Amino acid sequence: MMEFKNVLMCFVALAVAMSFAGTVSALDCTSGCVDVCVGNSKDLILKIENKGTRDDTYVISNPYDWVDVQDSVFIEAGQTKNVGITVTPAKEGVSMFELTVTGSYEAPKTVGGKIEAIECRHVTVAASPTEKQVCEKFPAVFDIIVKNTGQVEDTYELSTSMGSLGQSDVTLAPGESRTVKLTVDTEGLPGDNQIMVSASSSGVSDTQAIDVLVKNCYSAELRLIPEEKSICPCTSVPYQVYLKNTGDLEDEYTLTIMGNVMQTVRLDAGESRIFNFSVPLAFGAGSREITATAKSAKTTLSDSGTLTVKGVSDCYSVSIAGSDVVEVEACTAETVPLKIKNTGENTQIFKLDMDGPSWVYLSKEEAYVDPGQEKEVYMYISPPYEAVGTYTVKVNATSVFSQNMIELTVKVNPNGTATVTAPSNGSQGDSNVTLNVSGNQSDGITGGIISLGAAPLWKMMVVGVITTIIVVILVVRFAVLVKK
Repeated sequence: MMEFKNVLMCFVALAVAMSFAGTVSALDCTSGCVDVCVGNSKDLILKIENKGTRDDTYVISNPYDWVDVQDSVFIEAGQTKNVGITVTPAKEGVSMFELTVTGSYEAPKTVGGKIEAIECRHVTVAASPTEKQVCEKFPAVFDIIVKNTGQVEDTYELSTSMGSLGQSDVTLAPGESRTVKLTVDTEGLPGDNQIMVSASSSGVSDTQAIDVLVKNCYSAELRLIPEEKSICPCTSVPYQVYLKNTGDLEDEYTLTIMGNVMQTVRLDAGESRIFNFSVPLAFGAGSREITATAKSAKTTLSDSGTLTVKGVSDCYSVSIAGSDVVEVEACTAETVPLKIKNTGENTQIFKLDMDGPSWVYLSKEEAYVDPGQEKEVYMYISPPYEAVGTYTVKVNATSVFSQNMIELTVKVNPNGTATVTAPSNGSQGDSNVTLNVSGNQSDGITGGIISLGAAPLWKMMVVGVITTIIVVILVVRFAVLVKK
């Protein structure tokens, strides 16, 4: 009879002794067992001794895919051979295995064993910092520390839910750690955000959460003043732009009005400024949009207003007030006041002209009148004796954008007459000279020759002197009225 025995050598060897007489006992963890990492291999030794007197070939039966051993072994009589066994457990925990050894002259004998598989691969992921506040459009940078806390070297794949990592994987020896940079672009991520960073290898993984508060550190307030405005054509309107840096950091803005760069200004956090500009206009009635834009490297904002241009007739007009009918006696002077009123919304310069008899004059040819105000001008009427009758006088007031006219009726009435008769003695004074003389001591005298017959030279000289005196009086009176 052959004799069998087996011995378990923990972490070292598994032995079976075989002879023509004896028995085989099962291996038990209570007497010792082998620890091995899940997924890793452990080498053991099966010791077979031929205690018989014949050489023999022993067949080793193995039903396990995670146990590797040769199929047979030849052993000479009285010799011992060590057969290598490799175990690679696929799951964590205690696993049993049994091998059957069969010789040519023996019944099959079984040797069994237990092996405990432990998870030897571990990894930890940490971040520094784990919480952070950052301004939008600024990158948020973190240190990701990956550490192999297992017992075997391993390669870990790295992943993040947001941003980009400096490496996609790391290979670490047991106890080794490595720092990888995580960079997050914060543009378009206002408010609270959570980032998950992981390291994994064949079912072994760890994840670190990072909280990021993205703040709008670059903001501004822009207002166009006024928002709505109505003006007259060909005038300019003053505008103001109010710009305030409402962010947390200093910023530089380029201010643009109607597409034209107005100014570049740098404002501290909380600082504000007011900018003045005017919009010149040279277009007709209607509405247009006035836009203002402030742009920096971090923010862009704009505001707009409506500018309405009125029609010419709504902005420019004039009225002329005066007597409709003026009555005056021939050979006298009359002063008629006229009021030129600017009934528009803008200051106007009016050209004044008149259409009428040559003995009607205006005191001014031009009037500068503010909106709602009026200027007084005078029309002087000094008809000669022969001007008795009814006349029409037209006075025009004209500016660039407006025009008006007043029509007056001037009635020249005949004046009283006085006759001056020279003595008739048949000589050079035979003819009579009749003069129309009117007036008083304050106004002077006006008049004209009514008739002049054949007269001697001295009579003609008298008439000439009188006429000259009348003309002088009229000129002096006109000069005094002009000064008034």
